[in-house]
Amino acid sequence: MNEKFEDLKFELSSRILYLNDLPKINEFCDLLNKMIIDFDYKLDELDYFILAIKYYYTMEWTTSLMFVNKVLEINPKFIRCYNLKALIYLHLKHYQEALNCIEEGLDIEDDAKRILLPNKAAILSEMGFYNEAIEIYNSILEENPNDFYSLTGKSILLYKLGKINEAKEFVDKALEINPDYISGLLHKARLMLKIDPNESIRICDEIIKKNINLGETYYIKSCAYALLKDKKNALFNLKKAIETNIEFKFLAMDDRDFEYIKDDEEFYLTIHS
Repeated sequence: MNEKFEDLKFELSSRILYLNDLPKINEFCDLLNKMIIDFDYKLDELDYFILAIKYYYTMEWTTSLMFVNKVLEINPKFIRCYNLKALIYLHLKHYQEALNCIEEGLDIEDDAKRILLPNKAAILSEMGFYNEAIEIYNSILEENPNDFYSLTGKSILLYKLGKINEAKEFVDKALEINPDYISGLLHKARLMLKIDPNESIRICDEIIKKNINLGETYYIKSCAYALLKDKKNALFNLKKAIETNIEFKFLAMDDRDFEYIKDDEEFYLTIHS
């Protein structure tokens, strides 16, 4: 078991981790617990970093931030942690703190632009600085037209601007390059709510088949079924999303996709239970 743990740790820590890796990350965490219990194993910066990634992808921002800070206590020059910390602050809507993390990372290592700049664009986009964000994405894509992360980021920005068809073109290109990019698939599923809710459901089912249990997947499916006026499936998937993360309860309260069932007693009980 020790050898398997070390091999998995090396594999996960030696590359950028995406949502696709969540099953392996969970496997690592199970092995880590056994190592702690059976061998009195002491965690190092890579263990803490993988734990931070796990809780980031399960939307447990405070826990993820705790592990990120633990890594930076051990190694203040761990660039990927500045990137992850910025993304956590982005989700918490602490935009200035997120930008500060990006700048701290760039001050430590100028070569980290490849990792940090796409997320700087994402933060600026959330702050409403769309032109600045577009400029960053364009500069990255000029240098590397196959950067599926930035293609998806630009698609998200175009989606926010209401340019649905353009947004679809960019995310489709990202998924041509990396068909298994879960964040791209999630974004396309969200985007397809505006075009074809049935296609949105199909994409969500594709993600679920990959054994990646994300609340957002069930939430998007719930929205799609609500738009299709299928109350039973809408509520079933909304409950599954809320079981994964209570935040989806609050999102659903103001989500226009649920207009068809918002006055339904069962929807009310699902939200307020």
